[in-house]
Formats: sequence, C-alpha cells, structure tokens
Amino acid sequence: MMRELAGLAMNDGAALPLYGVRPEGVAALLDGLPPGQAALARLQGFAGQAGAVVLLAGGDGALQGAVLGLGSTPVVHGFGAAAGALPSGTVWRIAAGDFSGEDAALGFLLGAYRFEHLKTRAPKPQAQLAAAQVPARAMVIASAVCAARDLINTPANLLGPAELAQAAMDLGVRFGAHTTHVTARRWLNATPRWRRWGRGLSAGRRRCC
Repeated sequence: MMRELAGLAMNDGAALPLYGVRPEGVAALLDGLPPGQAALARLQGFAGQAGAVVLLAGGDGALQGAVLGLGSTPVVHGFGAAAGALPSGTVWRIAAGDFSGEDAALGFLLGAYRFEHLKTRAPKPQAQLAAAQVPARAMVIASAVCAARDLINTPANLLGPAELAQAAMDLGVRFGAHTTHVTARRWLNATPRWRRWGRGLSAGRRRCC
C-alpha cells in the first residue's frame, strides 16, 4: 500500500524556481524579475490571487520559472494548487519567500496526490518538487497522509482484514519497526488478557501489533 509520493522528483538537477507570493508582495517580486517576465505577469493581470500561475520564459522562449499566487489562504493550501497548475513533467524548487518552506513543500506534495491504482490508463505525469528541496518533516507528513488517503480510497472489496493487516505490516517494515501479524485463532490461544480481547474476533479478522 505504501508508494512513492507522486509529487516528488528524485532527479532534481534541472529544477526551476517557483515563486510563491501574496497580493501585498507582488510589486516587489515583479520588480526583481527580468523586465520581460515582469511585463508578461502584469499583462496577465497577476495580482497574487490564490492559485493563479504565471509561467516565466527566457529570451529564447524556454521555461525558466513560475510565479504562484497564494492569496490570503494558508501556505499549505496555496501551494497545494501548484502541482496541477504547472506544466506536466516539470521539476521545481520553491524559492524562499515570506512563508514557511516546510509548509509550502507539504502543500505541493499533498496537492499532487492522485488515486490512480484502479485506472487502466497510465497516469499523466505531473509537475514535481525536487526531493532535495523538501524538509524531512514535510516528507514524513506527506507520506503518512497520502498512505492514509490510499487506504480510504481503496474500495471495501479490495481492502478486507487481510489486506489492511498487510498494509500495516508493510508500514512497519518500511520504518524498521518490529511487527507481529496475529490471526483470530492465535489471538484466542494467547495469554488470558489477550484472550478476553479476542473473543469478539471472527476467524477472518487480523490484528497487527
């Protein structure tokens, strides 16, 4: 059940800068960009609106970065729109701003989540965040949240007691934990304390400790 984060790029050699900005910081940000890029953003009416994205191109037309509006929303929500709004298959790094870089990275990764397990078509590549730019805590939280989302989104006929127990075992292996897979029969034959707890289990039930 555990899988790699959809919004995380392991190869970040060509990561492009992503500038997150609130409305009150737009003027200063644009003044710091090359004139052509700033003019393009102004022509598009960019004012830092939540979810608004302006792609920044160089003189040769090649993509060189992007500006993302954060509005007045929490940083996690503001950057949550990035993965779906940026060009498919591109890799990004979050430029420093007046916000928490950890929250920004977490928002990007959570916004990139898609439940694609049951689709027959290959998923469309999304924009991704360079792994080297993601703080460890944001990585752990995003992995945990996305793993929980996978369990929630999995249909009940594909996630019975045995599958749920296996997901717990896989999680333990991933993080080096000592886990024990206990069936109902083994539970009932254990010590008296565990036997009382196990009386309500049917033969198909599982517990992971």
